Order: sequence, then structure tokens, then C-alpha cells
Amino acid sequence: MLLAVFDIGGTNIKYGVGDSEGNLVVEKVTPTEAAKGGKTLVEKIKELTKDLQKEWAIEGVAISTAGSIDSRAGKVIYATETIPGYTGMNVKKILETELQLPVELENDVHCGALGELSKGVALDAHHLLFLTIGTGIGGSLALDGQIHKGSTHLAGAIGHMNLYPNGRLCSCGQKGCFEQYASASRLQQKIQELDPQQQLPAFMEKVKQGDHESLNLFHEWLADLALGLQSLIYVWNPDSIVIGGGISAQGKWLEQEIEKAVFKNLLDPFKEKLIIRLAKNGNRSNLLGAIKNYEIQQARRDAK
Repeated sequence: MLLAVFDIGGTNIKYGVGDSEGNLVVEKVTPTEAAKGGKTLVEKIKELTKDLQKEWAIEGVAISTAGSIDSRAGKVIYATETIPGYTGMNVKKILETELQLPVELENDVHCGALGELSKGVALDAHHLLFLTIGTGIGGSLALDGQIHKGSTHLAGAIGHMNLYPNGRLCSCGQKGCFEQYASASRLQQKIQELDPQQQLPAFMEKVKQGDHESLNLFHEWLADLALGLQSLIYVWNPDSIVIGGGISAQGKWLEQEIEKAVFKNLLDPFKEKLIIRLAKNGNRSNLLGAIKNYEIQQARRDAK
């Protein structure tokens, strides 16, 4: 079986063809043009699927998308105004009517978790905390391979966990949110306060080389990341933490630095089974997870 697979981000749509073994056969990218709104976006997914159908025998559509998603209904519960009019759209119903194919969708961070559970570093995880560190911080909790969605499909909004009362103002309107201190975008802001021209990869090289000023800034950011992770560990007691997003490209040395910072002040019983790893699949995790979510949702529907 071949699926049209999509990962809808604020800037780009990564898409392609996936098979029933969870492999990506074809990978492409196109601008999201999010500002044009949800209706235009869904129309674009329809047209891209039709283009894929010209070359491939597509039997279903698997979507990873920004926003809070009711994956059973296939509906966007909430999305920011980055994609105007996306909130409330029943993407599954619209596309199934237009394409006459089964359609399944899920939140992008949950898809990232599923991608690592099925084809990545979390194959052995029973209690997984997955997070993406990028513009903000997103989270996903999985128990024995099943995503915990919460009562209203909003579980995992860890970026808005309060780290510092009355701290930095967040885009959500609250002050002191986790992502205002430990996101990659916040680290980039701090880097550019030192050097307006410097980008994150070059900064990380300076850290590895032992540059004093860079090391101080890095450890400030790392301490905030560790503080947030420690609170999450005390609540969830995971055996595996997997960190995705662009920062995961830094590899083993960053993995070791994060583990060292988290374990420094963590109570010993919580360290016993805990492994902290960076995501293996990088930007492909969401596409791989969309395929896995399609399989899960279709199996659930067939069982009814």
C-alpha cells in the first residue's frame, strides 16, 4: 500500500510517498503559504495528492500538521493565526470527500514521537517523553507506543509550563513559559546579543572549542532546559526522553551535555531507567510518524 504523506509546517510542507512498511519512497518540499489560510492550505494538499497520483497508486493520505488535532474526527481543534481560519476545519472530511481516499491526520509533535517510536531511537521506550525544540517547545507523551492526548486533545503543551513566575512575556500572553528560556529561538536571540551575525551552528562549534563567552551562554540555556525537564520527569517518570527539532543535528556531544545537566540535580530513583537521546530521524520523523498514525487510526476504525 502506498500513501501520500504530508508534514505541514508554518513555512514549508514536506511531502512524498510512503509504503506500508513505514518507509519514505519519495520526498519533496513546497512552501506552505500559510498566510493564505486554512482553506487554501487544504486545497493545496488535495492538488499535491492528485499530482502524486499521476505517478503512484496512492491508497490513502497521512498528514502531520501544526495545531491541536482531534485525530479520531480528523479535525483541527486549535491552530494559531499563522494559518488563518485553520481552527475548526475538519480536514479529514473535506479531503476524503474531494479525493475519495481515506485520510488521517495528527499533530506534528505527536507524529514526531510516533516516528521515533516506530523507526528511530525510541523503539525500546515504554514511557516516552518526546519534545521538539525549535521556535517554541512542543511535547508528546507516549505509553507503550500509544500517544496520550488528554481529555481535549491538548496534552503535551509543555512549552507553556511556567518556569519563572512573572518572567519573560510569551506569545501566549503568559509570563515565564518554558519555551521563552529553553527554545532554540531563544538561544538564537541570546547568541545574537553577543554577535548579531552569528548563527546557531557556528555558535555550537565555538562551544565545542571551549570559547569562554559562548560556554557561559550555552550553560545558561542548558540550565533552563534541564530545569524544565526535571519537572517533567518528576510528573511523568519516563524511561526515555527524546529531543527532536533542528537542534538534534548537534549529535552525541549535545546529548551528553543535556543528560549531565538534567542528572546533576535529579533525585536518584528517577535516574534508574532514564535514557536521554536526540532524535534519529531529524526532519523526517514527522513524515514517518504520519504513516504510523495512519496505520493506528485505520486499525482502530477497522476494529469498530
